[in-house]
Amino acid sequence: MATATIQIPAEDTAAVKARLGYPVLYLAAFLATFTFGSMNLLAPVFGTELKADGLQQSFILSSYTTVLAAVLILAGRLGDRFGRRRVLAWGLLVFAVASVGAGLSNSVALLIVARVLQGIGIGLVLPQILSTIQATSSGEKRTIALARYAAIAGIGTVVGQMASGALLTADLFGLSWRPVMFLAAGVASISLALIRLVRPTRSDAPLSMDLWGAILLGLALAAFIVSMTLFSAGAAIWLAVVLLLAAVVVGGLFARREKSLESAGAIPLAPPSLFRVRALRMGLAMNLLFFTGYGAFMFEFSSLTQRGMHYSGLGSGLAIVLFALAFVVTSVYLHRISRRLGKHTMLVGAGFQLLALAALAVELLLEGSQVQQWHLQIALVLLGAAQAVMFGPLINTVMSQIPSWAAGLSGGLFSTVQQLAFSLGVAVLGGLYFTLSQLQQFGFFGGFVFCLAVQILVTVLFGLFSWHLHRHPATATPDALPA
Repeated sequence: MATATIQIPAEDTAAVKARLGYPVLYLAAFLATFTFGSMNLLAPVFGTELKADGLQQSFILSSYTTVLAAVLILAGRLGDRFGRRRVLAWGLLVFAVASVGAGLSNSVALLIVARVLQGIGIGLVLPQILSTIQATSSGEKRTIALARYAAIAGIGTVVGQMASGALLTADLFGLSWRPVMFLAAGVASISLALIRLVRPTRSDAPLSMDLWGAILLGLALAAFIVSMTLFSAGAAIWLAVVLLLAAVVVGGLFARREKSLESAGAIPLAPPSLFRVRALRMGLAMNLLFFTGYGAFMFEFSSLTQRGMHYSGLGSGLAIVLFALAFVVTSVYLHRISRRLGKHTMLVGAGFQLLALAALAVELLLEGSQVQQWHLQIALVLLGAAQAVMFGPLINTVMSQIPSWAAGLSGGLFSTVQQLAFSLGVAVLGGLYFTLSQLQQFGFFGGFVFCLAVQILVTVLFGLFSWHLHRHPATATPDALPA
């Protein structure tokens, strides 16, 4: 009996592999923000078990995002040159080993080193996700893929906070916070085991590595974030000032080098010509505003529920569940919402976020420690939905106008600003909240309301950028190397 052999076109096979690989990319994206969110509840525990003072706790938190922000753009170049799937695998392996090391740490110094290695690992991972999606999809498929990426990356912070709360409360085998690190290592290991599902891609015209540019940028970012951490902790102010000045000087040297290289016909780490893409400039500014507010809110809400409302770690995590669900559900239907709202989608999201933040502020001003949890949950549900509507379209708006030669670079830039914003949110607004909460005239609730007012201002700026971005649509960007 004869059998027929069905030939599957190579391009269909590639498309199927791309779709199967996307969940692996989403899991890797989830891991990055999960790691950030899981630490929000752990700082006080480090103080108790590792005898870490306030400044040391700040460095345990910020060491991850500092190094992560410093390596992202170079990591994008590595993916373009050596293959994005390969660099993704390297990053997952480094992160998994570092997470096990963090879980086994018995001192502040060892934990900070492990957190630095975690940052390097995720720094290798993040740029490969956006650039792989851009290289393997287009049109509606890319829009949906980026929306799912935004949803899963956004929800990682909340899930990390809930998971760390649950594990702290369970105190498995008397290990306290350590299972949180082992869980992160497990997620990375699963992603690594499934890495073959990700379609391998690389740039057709990989750019030079610009190692000196990467070193200058990394030093500038690290000096800036560490200075902000010191300022927020009120410690070693003289060192904070020196580091801030160093960040300005080194940043200036980096900008001068990039301009000089491009004028000579080379393509530097961050080509100044790429910033002529108006959507990229505005998108990076909006990304900075969004994640500064988001990172600060998650940190402050965790502190408020634990210290002001005296919730357990699990209770603090559960208090944010409906916020997370609203974010996820809205993200799932975001492509439909965007069709209805069109270019005004992000502006509408900013409007609803203003309403949610104002409602939270009023509730806490009127009721203080007597606030009813269900009152807060109404505002938190609205806030979660609003943030999905704000952030989801932003990625697609920017990435759709980036030329293919800059796929890894643009992914690195976007992720760098995101991590910088997380650090700024926790260091500046989180530090402000911690300071105000110690003052009798503010306390935990008054300090939280004051920070909400700052975040309302940040949201207004985001809305203005969104309105301006679509009022003057950007022209198409040529898909070619800059002259």
